[in-house]
Amino acid sequence: MTEYMIKTPPIDIQEALDRAMGEKEFLVMLLEEFSDGLTAQIEKMRVAIDQQDRATLTQQSHTLKGAAGNLSAKAMAAVVMRLEQAGRSGDFETSSKLMAEMEMEATRLRQYLEKFDWSGLN
Repeated sequence: MTEYMIKTPPIDIQEALDRAMGEKEFLVMLLEEFSDGLTAQIEKMRVAIDQQDRATLTQQSHTLKGAAGNLSAKAMAAVVMRLEQAGRSGDFETSSKLMAEMEMEATRLRQYLEKFDWSGLN
């Protein structure tokens, strides 16, 4: 895990709110949907690695990278970008290591969002 991931919040909430046009309720809904879908998406990626399915791993990684980036979950997007690259090249050993890192980042994001004080956000 990089120092960036430890010291930096897993998501830039203000940037995400700006992307959601200042609509806090809309952002909360998007983040809940993203968080709820992570488990299934992670499982699809794990299966793709186990089956050495480059196409599925690359596609799922690309999709997750875009969603994380659009929600300003920068640390997750960075890990998933590396995972997408490893999937493209068929490097399943690196992919497995990156999956573990990505799952830690998903947990960190969920925990951060559970504790985030939305009332103080403009």
